[in-house]
Amino acid sequence: MRFAAAIAIVLIAGNANAQDAASGNRMLGFCKEALVSKNTDAMHGVCLGAISAILYLSDFLDPRIKFCKPATVTAAQGISIAVRYMENHPELLHQDFQLLSVLGFMEAWPCK
Repeated sequence: MRFAAAIAIVLIAGNANAQDAASGNRMLGFCKEALVSKNTDAMHGVCLGAISAILYLSDFLDPRIKFCKPATVTAAQGISIAVRYMENHPELLHQDFQLLSVLGFMEAWPCK
């Protein structure tokens, strides 16, 4: 149910186009590299910045896509969860990677 709500919100709010530069297809590799590389490639920064922003603003998300992260979570942990979710759901990689990250966070840190 929460997954459907999250998908609906993103589809209403914006275009989930497969050609989108922020799709899971495009960002998965950059996010994986951001975890292991000391390279400061701009796309690594896009992944890090987006994940950091989602984690920082998580208290303000719509209740239908809410997650309850630990107080001490790091951006690297967030990237790891987002990467794992995208790898486990290749059928969704055409969706926006920020949505996929939120879905991964909802799965990893459900609110009780």
